[in-house]
Amino acid sequence: MKIAFVLILVMICVAMIVNAVYISKKEGSVAAYCRNFLYAGAFSIILYSIFLMCNELAMATFFYGLFICMLEWLLLYFLRYTLVYTCLFTNNKLLKKTEMLFNILTVLSNTSIILNNVLHHMFRLDTVVFTECGEYWYVTGFTVFYYIHLIYCYGLVVLIMLVLLYKILKAASSYRNRYTSILASFCMLIVSDAFCLFLAYPVNVSLVFYGIIAMFLSYFSLYHVPNTVIAKILSLSIQDMSSAMICFDENKECIYYNNNAKDVFKLQDKEHIDYAFAKWFKKHKDDIKVDNIWHSKEIRENGETLYFDMEYHNMKDEKGRQIGYYFVLNDTTDSTLAYIKECYNARHDNLTGLYNRDYFFEKTAKMLKNNPDITYYMLCSDIKDFKLVNNLFGFESGNEVLIAEADILRQRLGKNVTYGRLSADRFAICMPKSKYREEDFTDCIKELRNKYTSDVYRMHIYMGVYEITDINEEISSMIDKATLAISSIWGDYDKIVAYFGEELMEKTLLWERMCGEFDNALANNEFKMYLQPQFDTSGTLKGSEALVRWIHPEHGIIPPISFIEAFENAGLIYQLDQYMWEEAAKTLAKWKAIGKEDYCISVNISTKDFYYCDIYSIFINLIQKYDINPHNLKIEITESVFMNDVDKSIEILDKLKNKGFEIEIDDFGSGFSSLNMLKDIHADVVKIDMGFLKETENGERSRIILANTINLIKELGMHSITEGVENKSQVDMLTKMGCDMFQGYYYSKPISVKEFESKYF
Repeated sequence: MKIAFVLILVMICVAMIVNAVYISKKEGSVAAYCRNFLYAGAFSIILYSIFLMCNELAMATFFYGLFICMLEWLLLYFLRYTLVYTCLFTNNKLLKKTEMLFNILTVLSNTSIILNNVLHHMFRLDTVVFTECGEYWYVTGFTVFYYIHLIYCYGLVVLIMLVLLYKILKAASSYRNRYTSILASFCMLIVSDAFCLFLAYPVNVSLVFYGIIAMFLSYFSLYHVPNTVIAKILSLSIQDMSSAMICFDENKECIYYNNNAKDVFKLQDKEHIDYAFAKWFKKHKDDIKVDNIWHSKEIRENGETLYFDMEYHNMKDEKGRQIGYYFVLNDTTDSTLAYIKECYNARHDNLTGLYNRDYFFEKTAKMLKNNPDITYYMLCSDIKDFKLVNNLFGFESGNEVLIAEADILRQRLGKNVTYGRLSADRFAICMPKSKYREEDFTDCIKELRNKYTSDVYRMHIYMGVYEITDINEEISSMIDKATLAISSIWGDYDKIVAYFGEELMEKTLLWERMCGEFDNALANNEFKMYLQPQFDTSGTLKGSEALVRWIHPEHGIIPPISFIEAFENAGLIYQLDQYMWEEAAKTLAKWKAIGKEDYCISVNISTKDFYYCDIYSIFINLIQKYDINPHNLKIEITESVFMNDVDKSIEILDKLKNKGFEIEIDDFGSGFSSLNMLKDIHADVVKIDMGFLKETENGERSRIILANTINLIKELGMHSITEGVENKSQVDMLTKMGCDMFQGYYYSKPISVKEFESKYF
């Protein structure tokens, strides 16, 4: 009978080992502890089987001691399994410390049992003969140390039962069965062991029950109950299957995720999800008590940022007890990235990536407000004649210049610094005064200038600096002051940086005062037309150029150099130009009435007139209103007129020329694009700049250029007027060169209309 019982134990042992090996393929802490107590149980059965087959007392005592040692570890493994399965192991620090205590106690108890082989201080073995079963070992001679061992073992049993009872009472009905079944199985094991002791069987039949129950619990814990719970939870959330959905049980373990979630998150396994959402549960440990939460979520997966609208649902049973949680996520990555890009584009310059004008104003104002104790500089840069870069080298080269300058500003990027592109070639940067180093900027600007300067174009970048004294000042006003500093060195190729100071402040205040008086001055006819006469080679008066003078009631005559730039910057120049055009038309009408209709007046058109006025309509209305010959009202233009929208400007001038107006090119020879103007514009007269007549070391070269320019003008079928003629020798020289007319102080300075008429009529 003994051999038959050992064979039964061996069969159960093999079954347990096979089951444990199969469980090894399954991941998770519960599976690991199931595997552990299966191996521990199998090892216990092996030890007990050897004990039964031993014939020597010492050998039997040794293996029986090992057997009861393994029983203690078996109970401890079962306790660990229970704690992990109920999730109390991870949720209660006290239980963790208790487990450590039990480990120590188990080691001490095992040590005492092993020493029993020598000291015999716990138990001893005798032989007993059963009539029907033969001779067996009988355990007797129990001491107090053995009873301490029993108390410790039954303490583990009681603790296991208390843990299971606690979870049964706290768990929802969906989870109660999983804990009740384990408790019932454990109780059956204890009862079978007690029953064997009571009946004094020669062998421990409870090991058979243990093997069967252990395999049952493994199956029940890892397969049957989880599948039942999953079915229950999915039945509550199945309606959201069209979205990415992830489900967790009451212990916050992922039990289900659908294909959409797998595709969105590129999930490989359940642990991946547990890790991803562990942080969320920890962060929202107070929020998970509510039934629903909705918010946006940002997740980084494989270096990629994903955006979601996430709904969290807290699931409870009919009695309000916790069942689990599930999340419904809708991928909003495309729309969110589109919105982020739209916001970025709305705030940044498309070419350089710097802040655009509006966002630079906003960020700078906020920065100044948040740092009232820091002194800041406002820096503005401007490229002289930048339009020529596009005209000479193409727009791609122009863009390269702008990007390179933007990179210079980025190099100054740091804390409490803003930077932006205000317009075409104008940039601005606001930075703490303490971080500003002039040599840093001048070195970078020189490097950029040298890179793009060529034989036909010399690049020069100016930078204006304004120290901000009032953080509540309008940002546009700060920029204007920095820009005004640039105007003080404009045209000076030896200087790069200029600072806004007291002198410029006075100039600014003067400009503001003049602009403030402009409307009243215009209404009171304080602006007067002065005429500078023009003569041909025979000394005959042919016409005049209209020049404005401001006859101020307090300050007397103010020359145009004092106010023209102020009015241009303030956007008032077009009103003054229209006023002068009308004064010229009135004067021509008066001359016509007295028989002087052979004389003409030339009027100037500025760049901004093309923006603010319908030039063609205005001039057509003037000749109709005052009944004058368009030939007598000549139109003077400069190369600056063609800095923007060349085709539109040429179209307007061609229409005026077709109506009988004569077009004059003013200040020829003072810029870089003059030859292009001769090529593209069908003008009638070219006014040669007075710079050709200035005495220089290269006087002979100037005369050669001047003679050839006059000859070129003639070959193109146009007339020439030279400005700035101051003496008889210049007149003689120009006459020999073939110049048609002259204008300058040799003949007359600009004089009032009344004096002009008195002197020449």
